Amino acid sequence: MMTSYSKCTKGDYGKALAHYVNVHQIILTHLPVEHPIVAKIFSSIANVQLRQQQYKEALILYGSVLKIQEKRLTEVKHHPDIVLTLNNFGVLYRYQKDYIKAKEYFERALRMCEGCFSNNPHPARARTLHNMGEMYLDQKNFDDAIRNFEMAIVIRVETLPDDDLSTADSYYKLGYSWFAKNDYAQALNYFTRSRGIYQMKHRPDHVDIKRVHRSIAIAQTSLGMRRGSISLAT
Repeated sequence: MMTSYSKCTKGDYGKALAHYVNVHQIILTHLPVEHPIVAKIFSSIANVQLRQQQYKEALILYGSVLKIQEKRLTEVKHHPDIVLTLNNFGVLYRYQKDYIKAKEYFERALRMCEGCFSNNPHPARARTLHNMGEMYLDQKNFDDAIRNFEMAIVIRVETLPDDDLSTADSYYKLGYSWFAKNDYAQALNYFTRSRGIYQMKHRPDHVDIKRVHRSIAIAQTSLGMRRGSISLAT
């Protein structure tokens, strides 16, 4: 599985997908279709398909994953695995710009979080809030985006290691949202925070490092701290 993950992170989705399919075929010779490991393989394949914009194929597999999980967890009703799958549905619909459907699944995921974790902070809740923030950002609803990113950051700071990249991603998106509202000082603040975390984990030539350096330069230019004109990237 780590081989496939490594290929995904390097953008080699074709090889990752082929590897997951091979693993799936091997596993099916030993396990029933409704086994949780099969659901995880289905989910991994769908995640790669999502990145390749194979939305119909990913939707079918996410549906299979949800059926397996709901059948296996009928007595539990609320489970973190289902939260993750509901998030995957939401992201898929967000990529297709079907924001009504995306919001529906993200809200279901949040309700599931309440059943799983009550009011306790948990990374699954933070992931859901971050995903909703990105949905609102796509819609240029910057106030709701900021609200969701801020809530996600509070949870991630409390529950994850200081160098966790998901926290850096939330800081960056929060900075981007403030920049879109022309509050360049706030944007610079959060871009700088995200850079601090990215630098703990990435090489200087990593795409995230380059992106955040560029964004910091743009915010500084907008504040009159630098000269020149550069385009901001999400």
